[in-house]
Amino acid sequence: MNPILVESTYCHLWTDALHVRQLSREAPNRWDRGTYVRLCVVLAWTALEIACQEALNAPDIGYSFKANLDRAVADKSLNPLDWSQGVWQEVRRIQELRKSYVHKFASLADMFPESSVADDVIAVVRAAIGSIFDHASVTRPDWIDFDQSRGWAGRSGISDSATATLISAGTSLDDPTAVRICFVADGAEHLSSVHPQGFSYGSEVDRLVRAVSIPISAVWVYEGKTLARELLVHMRGNG
Repeated sequence: MNPILVESTYCHLWTDALHVRQLSREAPNRWDRGTYVRLCVVLAWTALEIACQEALNAPDIGYSFKANLDRAVADKSLNPLDWSQGVWQEVRRIQELRKSYVHKFASLADMFPESSVADDVIAVVRAAIGSIFDHASVTRPDWIDFDQSRGWAGRSGISDSATATLISAGTSLDDPTAVRICFVADGAEHLSSVHPQGFSYGSEVDRLVRAVSIPISAVWVYEGKTLARELLVHMRGNG
């Protein structure tokens, strides 16, 4: 599984929710599992609130979710949401579950939910986010299709294949004028590719960020010995 590139706050929250869902599956006891499931509910709900705000360009939806979401939909002259059935009925159910963890004192027995509760919440919130973007005729965010997390991950364990260096025609490793593209992982710099002087590296940097199989924290481009570009990269697990 390739690392996830996090490019927005709600993408970050969504991947947080996926992460703790996976932790709930791996939890060694009901105490840890319950903690991760309850956290998943809160994080996924927050991602839903922010996604609705983004889809409808309405910054205050979260404070009274149903009323403010209905108002934002009406302000856009869109058809009202149907809360009596389908995904929005399920959203109301998830909202009540979240309230039981955040605003009320749940019973002790309710503090140990099964990991299937996290699976359910992720499925409902994913459907709701897709639905509100479709309802607003706004393109769905790519991150809504993310559905995997490494859970408890160790260090990246950089392999030889992850650090193989591409040398373009017309240059060499010892060319002092070459353009060198490097990435940073686990605090160390690794050479990714070498190109002739004058190489237009923008698209290669973008390709590298999308193609890496390990979490990286930066891409550095050198023109000769001069650092010509530094791109900081937000990926889950990059330390």
